[in-house]
Amino acid sequence: MSTGYLNALAYAKERVQGADLTESSNKAAPRVTITHHPDVVCSWLLLRGAQVALEKLSGDLPPAEKNFYEGKVAAAQFFAREVLPKLAAERAIAQRTDLALMDLDEAAF
Repeated sequence: MSTGYLNALAYAKERVQGADLTESSNKAAPRVTITHHPDVVCSWLLLRGAQVALEKLSGDLPPAEKNFYEGKVAAAQFFAREVLPKLAAERAIAQRTDLALMDLDEAAF
């Protein structure tokens, strides 16, 4: 693993962010490191897979393996480009969500 990857992973294990998603509406919930957030974990796994794939792609590969590793890189790029930018907005929405609808009497439905 590269030094940059290891440094970023160490930072993620120390960086305290928001509350765990199961407690996102609780303003008093303790803050957790960013490694506790599912999309961050997913992005780390995709990043690690892309790093391995790029190392493999630097050598001679049969066409099927080359396609496989190119897919790993493309998946990580897609996630970083399309999913990660939405996380801040989705987190804000989750934190604003209350249980008012769930508190309605069943007869309201």
